[in-house]
Amino acid sequence: MAFTKMKNQREFLPYEIIFSVTDFCNLKCKHCYIQKNNKILDVNAAKNFLDTINKCKTESEITHIGFSGGEPFLFPDVIEQIVKKSIEKDLLFDCIMTNGLWWKSLEELKMVLQKIYDAGFDGKIGISIDYYHAQAFLNDFALYFQKLSEFCQSIFDIWQ
Repeated sequence: MAFTKMKNQREFLPYEIIFSVTDFCNLKCKHCYIQKNNKILDVNAAKNFLDTINKCKTESEITHIGFSGGEPFLFPDVIEQIVKKSIEKDLLFDCIMTNGLWWKSLEELKMVLQKIYDAGFDGKIGISIDYYHAQAFLNDFALYFQKLSEFCQSIFDIWQ
């Protein structure tokens, strides 16, 4: 459907695209509705979509992109490539939603975050915090919040 046709039928147009990087996740939360098929976003298809959006800029109001999943940080190369393409198309960033628990070492955490920062991501990083995520630590809330604190501190260190 052309953007013009949509514009005539709605009072507003979407302003944001949220890419589901993957449906894979490092956690198995009981409340999660995402089917786990271990699929990864086709980067070339996403880039082509951004090209199409860019061509329709006068008709579309899409200005922002975001990332969700599953756990998007499990595939940082996908995020990196889409971030670079989005910058090329003058799109702004909204948010990467994460459970904040995907990393196995501080070295891995900092390397992945630095890669996303170096690609040009300057949006928000949203962290989903809930009881179900703490179950991954056998309800050891101190360990759960320690890991989240290390995640947040690493973000602050890199994006300062």
